Amino acid sequence: MFVDPEFRFRATLVDSLALQEFLPRAVVSLSVARGQMLIDQLSITVKSKRLADLVIAIVDKVAEKEGKSDHFGPFGAVFALVNQPDPTTDTEKNSPRSATILFAGRFPGSCGDELVNEDSLEIARSLSEKIDAELSARGVQFVQWAQDPTQNSADHADDTSKTSNSIERNRGSVSTLQDRWSRSLGFEKLATLCYMRCDLPELSEENARGGVVGSLQLSPIHHQDADKLRFECLVERTYVATLDCPSLSSFQTTSMTLDGYRANPTFAPDLWFEVKLPPPASTVVGCLVLARHRTEAAEDSSIDIESSLPESTPENRCGAIEVVYMGIVPEHRGEGFGRQLVQATFDVARRERCPTVVLAVDTLNSPARSAYGAAGFLPILFEDVWGKRIVGVKTEASKNEST
Repeated sequence: MFVDPEFRFRATLVDSLALQEFLPRAVVSLSVARGQMLIDQLSITVKSKRLADLVIAIVDKVAEKEGKSDHFGPFGAVFALVNQPDPTTDTEKNSPRSATILFAGRFPGSCGDELVNEDSLEIARSLSEKIDAELSARGVQFVQWAQDPTQNSADHADDTSKTSNSIERNRGSVSTLQDRWSRSLGFEKLATLCYMRCDLPELSEENARGGVVGSLQLSPIHHQDADKLRFECLVERTYVATLDCPSLSSFQTTSMTLDGYRANPTFAPDLWFEVKLPPPASTVVGCLVLARHRTEAAEDSSIDIESSLPESTPENRCGAIEVVYMGIVPEHRGEGFGRQLVQATFDVARRERCPTVVLAVDTLNSPARSAYGAAGFLPILFEDVWGKRIVGVKTEASKNEST
């Protein structure tokens, strides 16, 4: 008797060698810019000898009939990179990890023309369960994913006349098919970021100031023991009532955020500062975290800043300085220290012989965007940032074992 086979989607983990097969399918499903970013990120991963940190899941359609299984596909994939803190600064070997999604999508022509339908939702569920279980086993508690902005995100980013409340309401709605796909993978939208850059005029070395800027003093920190913990507490104080990605704090701890900064190839331990008033007061008023982009060793990030930067030379040691984080404690806001820190960053860039400063800012942070614009920064691109918390994920097999 003929029996129709039972079809279902099933995700499996594959070795990094499978990238040769699946990367072309992933790239053609993305915009040109995002596809190039994916290639650059994977190239950095290979050069950094971090393939062991790359997790790849693919999903096939399996037809089961009379005890036999036939596989069709693949229909989609997820590439995730586990962030490993710098071993010279990570004193807690089992501290929580974060991960970055490099790609998460269906392959073209896999499930009809619509981005979200019954089959694609099943693909998302299968991929999410498989990748989350593996990341959980590796100690990952937070996953971040950057994508091209949806049309609504881009509209809000460009239209400064819209109120913050209307933008926030849009964040909570499922307004586009891309949003629905991302949410079906378990992600929530955290922010729309505006990436900005400022090209500095050439100044002589004598014109580059030292560690004191205006009424502020930049004090380099150490990344060990008590100093590391003190800096973490300072950063946490600056998060109070912040306008930059405020929802991020509900997904990961300050320690995880700083470990993520340290895990990036652009990590510059000598460019992390406590910001103080000069003696005799020496009051700590904020913090400044900078990174060093070298064009010969591009960074591991979702934004292809490197492609537009000047080449590094003996006279120009790096392509750009990035403002990774800048924060002022609540009791000292409104005193002009933020603008002074922007000038401090320019001074650091000149000392490093870097012609460019880059940064990212939440599009809802109007005061910061205005301040950066006044300092000479220009927007270069926008992206949506999504996040997901992973805690105690169980596979179907483990669930069955526990019952």
